[in-house]
Amino acid sequence: MGYLQENTTEALEMQKNLLDLLATHESANVELGLQLIESGGMLPIFVLPLWSNYYMVSVETQLKIRKNINKILPANISKIIFEGSLRGFYDIKNEKAIQIFENLCGGDTPLCVWDDVIEWIFPKLIDRMDIYEYFITKENINTTKTIEKMISDGYISFAYSNLEVLPVELFSFHSLKTINLEYSKISQMSDLFFDLVNLEKFIYDKTPLKKNRKFNKSLKEKKPKLVAESLYNLAKYDYFGGRYKKAAKNIAKCVKTDPESGEFWSWYGEIHRTADLFKEAENGFKKSLEIDPNNSFAYVKLAEVICNLGRYEETVDSCDIFLKKNQINQSNDLESDAWFSKGLGLFYLKRYEESLVCNDKAIRLTNYAGAWYNKACAYSKMNLKKEMLIHLRKSFDLDYDDYYSLASKDEDKDFDGFYKDEDFKALMKEYKDLYKRSYR
Repeated sequence: MGYLQENTTEALEMQKNLLDLLATHESANVELGLQLIESGGMLPIFVLPLWSNYYMVSVETQLKIRKNINKILPANISKIIFEGSLRGFYDIKNEKAIQIFENLCGGDTPLCVWDDVIEWIFPKLIDRMDIYEYFITKENINTTKTIEKMISDGYISFAYSNLEVLPVELFSFHSLKTINLEYSKISQMSDLFFDLVNLEKFIYDKTPLKKNRKFNKSLKEKKPKLVAESLYNLAKYDYFGGRYKKAAKNIAKCVKTDPESGEFWSWYGEIHRTADLFKEAENGFKKSLEIDPNNSFAYVKLAEVICNLGRYEETVDSCDIFLKKNQINQSNDLESDAWFSKGLGLFYLKRYEESLVCNDKAIRLTNYAGAWYNKACAYSKMNLKKEMLIHLRKSFDLDYDDYYSLASKDEDKDFDGFYKDEDFKALMKEYKDLYKRSYR
């Protein structure tokens, strides 16, 4: 009998220290642990800790782990655990994982206890909802401990779960900040849900619960901020999918439900700005700044909206205020946008040389194609053909789809003095032909 296998206080202390060593999941410590096991003797309590490290170590160390685990496990279980095609815990099929756990912890003389499986192996199966459900619904397993292992930084997911009701133990975790039920079969909710005072985000799209009128009414009454957050996420999802009308509808419901969030109002402004609904956008950005005067994004986008509404002097003044503030904020993208909007305002005020200076600063910060294009427009108005052609070409090179189309339509007549110019026509034809070749 090795010294680790003795039933003494010293042996039990050494066993604990060895488990702590394996819990670090560091290759050097795993190797040291194996050396101690080789000299002190293998025990069933080392099976799960060694297995939990198996896919994180070298092939040589893996062979040592297999050798020691094989001393304890029946051959049929060992064969499943170390199946050659497996590259990690994610590759273990649900039914085989359950077979392993039942053999390890079931029967009259179990080799392991369920709590140890949850401690060592369960975290390796993160996002395996098929296996999570097995642990949560099994009667003789500590559900509270299982749920505790599922939580990471206040977040827990039951997305795609086949559960219809959440385990009641979940509602004892009052530190939860996010619950994700997306695409699950959850259809009803315990009243204990409303006692989760720290919950900031609740995702339950594409679930039967979403159609539960009683729950939705209670949610709106008791946790309106969660409803607003859900509408906010839907609005952003539609926005990034180019469904601006739908996004505008959801963000309008969002700010109505929670009118105290500067972030929500900022997105109200941005969604409407992108949809060219500039009055609504102005209202959103102004509301956002009333709540959070330091919202740089809202400040810069408000200046852009004001410019689109034709209030050019106000645009220039607004950008100047932001640019002074931004000496502290140091946001290159927003600073570039501010210089661009100021340059655009100055352009429409026919202060072309000042506009050129602003666009140069935008270009130095982000090389924005729009700034090159606006410089081309300014040079056109100043009747400087060579400079105009150089900058127009650069804008096409950086963003052909937007700026060749804009120049072709020229709805603002920025290039009306050059429509008949041979060099201008040659440049437009060159990029038109290039576009045709690129999309054949």
